[in-house]
Amino acid sequence: MIVNIETLKEQLRLDFDDDDILVERKIAAAQDHIERHLGFKIEEEYPVDVPPALGSRLNLASTK
Repeated sequence: MIVNIETLKEQLRLDFDDDDILVERKIAAAQDHIERHLGFKIEEEYPVDVPPALGSRLNLASTK
């Protein structure tokens, strides 16, 4: 996944593990939604580093 659960939990200020499975499923669903709009799998196109333009858009989306 392009966003790991630890980073998302930190941004959401979640400090418990009770909902980790639910959070992971929501991350996967969000990534799938984005990839369908992009027309390609992000991790297949960018397996190591997310391009700066895409990374900045992900950061902007997480602050809204």
